[in-house]
Amino acid sequence: MYPRGRKATLAAILRTILKDQPSTQKEIAEKVGVSRRYVTELLQPLMEKGAVFRTYAVDMTKLRRHFPELFEELGRHIYEDIESHLESVRPYFERMIDLTESQVESAILAIEEDPSLAQKIVKMDEEVNRLDEEIRLYVRALPTFHPCEEAGKVSTLLLEISHCIERIGDYACNIAEVADRIGTLSDLGCWEELKEAAERARSMVSTSYDAFLSLSKRRVKKAAEDVYRQEERVHDSIIKACDDAIKETEEFPSRARYLFAVSRVTKDVERIADKAVDIVDYTRELVEGRPRDLTPEQEVRGTIPADTA
Repeated sequence: MYPRGRKATLAAILRTILKDQPSTQKEIAEKVGVSRRYVTELLQPLMEKGAVFRTYAVDMTKLRRHFPELFEELGRHIYEDIESHLESVRPYFERMIDLTESQVESAILAIEEDPSLAQKIVKMDEEVNRLDEEIRLYVRALPTFHPCEEAGKVSTLLLEISHCIERIGDYACNIAEVADRIGTLSDLGCWEELKEAAERARSMVSTSYDAFLSLSKRRVKKAAEDVYRQEERVHDSIIKACDDAIKETEEFPSRARYLFAVSRVTKDVERIADKAVDIVDYTRELVEGRPRDLTPEQEVRGTIPADTA
């Protein structure tokens, strides 16, 4: 948090100029809680170097060149403005979140008992893609509104989160297409394990969405712990479902065509869960202002052995 009053820093004054675009020193002084004389005193070295104009605009290139430490301090505090940056696109995110949650829920229902839902799910994806593009148009311009290096990081994180949400919708469409082409899987012996994995993945998605929209460090941390724990259970259920599907096919060769369907659905359920994990990871980086822990993937998860698919 930027200090105000007698403890106000030059970075606080620059943030006020960038965010509120004041036209006079009086406006700056009132917003920061200091005297006009104090504003003049702090800004004078920057004006001499051309990093700040008398019309109270900041030249970020000259600020970086002549006052690198101040430039870095200013950039670090962009995370205090995350909520305001998100507000302009929050309606788009909320609508896309509502749609993809409905897609995942409907996809599970389609593969369980109602394949006719498939076309509805695919139709919703058209709006999801449109909303994703709207978000991208705004977020790409974010560094223009807040021209510092950290703004680029925030922009990238918001783009990644939007992409994850859009991909969750795509994976729901994949499940719906399997239902449309092959039918329901609820008569298979592996269905209970498969459904449990799908429902857990759906729960992970909702948890990650809530954490992102809240932008609360406490809620994000709690959500991350829950999502990581659920991810392990999703993969356990997927492995069990695939093993059961293979055994059932060996016992009833006429059901072999369903093995491919199970393989497709489990892969997309797995991907939905993975995207939920990505969302909480990106959100943690967004609200905590620190890089997330990146662990190289040691192996590509496989749910159906290649020689049996």
